[in-house]
Amino acid sequence: MGSIFGKMPKIRHNNRFSNYMGFTEKPSPNPGTIKFILGEKMKTVIFDLGGTVIDSKSFSFEKGLKKLHDQLAPQTPFMLWQKRSADLLAFTYQTRKDHLLEIPFREYLAFFLKGLRLEGNPEELETSFLEAAETIDAMPGIADCLKTLKTAGYQLLALSNSAFSARTLKQQLKKIGVLSYFDEVYSSADNLVRKPCPLLFELILAIHQLNPEETAMIGNDYRCDIVPAVKLGLKTFWYTSTGVSGEDVICFSDYLLLPKLIENKKTGSPV
Repeated sequence: MGSIFGKMPKIRHNNRFSNYMGFTEKPSPNPGTIKFILGEKMKTVIFDLGGTVIDSKSFSFEKGLKKLHDQLAPQTPFMLWQKRSADLLAFTYQTRKDHLLEIPFREYLAFFLKGLRLEGNPEELETSFLEAAETIDAMPGIADCLKTLKTAGYQLLALSNSAFSARTLKQQLKKIGVLSYFDEVYSSADNLVRKPCPLLFELILAIHQLNPEETAMIGNDYRCDIVPAVKLGLKTFWYTSTGVSGEDVICFSDYLLLPKLIENKKTGSPV
């Protein structure tokens, strides 16, 4: 059966993934001769967030739910909240898996609270929930990487698969000290579809009037970040410690490498 994404990008990989998604083997470029792939015309770089820019140290849905319980209705049994949330989460995850549709957390929350005959500001409660549920940090080296790209004149955008709104994601980026580097942030929660659906990428290309050949995508999820970007003609960088660069994809595992690549883009010097 063919992939729902059509022809897969050609990428060489190690033996551990030799049967993964039917890759075509190709000789790996010599790291000493890889030149900066973005080139002279590259103007925009799109970053995934979770696992690419934001390092989630821990996430506990129950902690976030308990925060809202204590804030809105501490007198009610928390077990009631747990039971209702479990039923709704099962539906949410199945919808994501089967249809690539995003159910925004704020909508989930509004429906959840309505069933308990409670009210609250969804945006404020979303922020409160996430602050209690998740501990985050910046990925190692990403702040310096973003600073270098911004200084070099690139437009930096973020595109995340997240049930949380772009407004909330911006708060997270501010918390880890990198929000100022981004020109705009986009979330699947605000557009109701999830990567790898190409509509999200096409939306950004249209809003910013971007030429795919002048745009790069950087992400840690091959299926969601790399496959659709390659199909649309973007340059792609896969943040991974296991993949090996191929014809359509450049793999890297250290953000300290990117400033060197940028430094050599005009001279064409080997990295």
